[in-house]
Amino acid sequence: MRGRSLACAAERCQQALDTADEERWELWLAVASAAELSGDLDRAALSLDRFVRDADKRGRLPSHWAAIRDEARTTIARLDGEVLKTKARVTITSLPEGAEVELVGIPKRPNAERTPTTRYFTPGNHTLRLVLDPDVNREVAFTVKAGQ
Repeated sequence: MRGRSLACAAERCQQALDTADEERWELWLAVASAAELSGDLDRAALSLDRFVRDADKRGRLPSHWAAIRDEARTTIARLDGEVLKTKARVTITSLPEGAEVELVGIPKRPNAERTPTTRYFTPGNHTLRLVLDPDVNREVAFTVKAGQ
């Protein structure tokens, strides 16, 4: 009987986690829609990218979420084509994952992104700082051109 009770508790816990994921996904989709409507195409693409990455992490998705994810991939490609006319897309990774991403010379954001992540940059020179913990960080300088 105890094993069955634990299985039910685990199932309820997983359902709560799935619901929290889906609420976060709905938020990212709403941000993407609002950003696109306001002309902020790079923010729209990046919000959709966060949704797709997170949905892919779950693995098996209900069919309606799989359809939304696939549509988001198509929209990302369209938006990306527009944004890359004037900016470059950079995918930022680290080993191990989870390093905080800071742009050197720009005030730190309260909810910093963590690796892996994708960002758009204007053409030119940039420096990123990746911070794994206060004692482990690395700066990376790079140059990009529009369309990269």
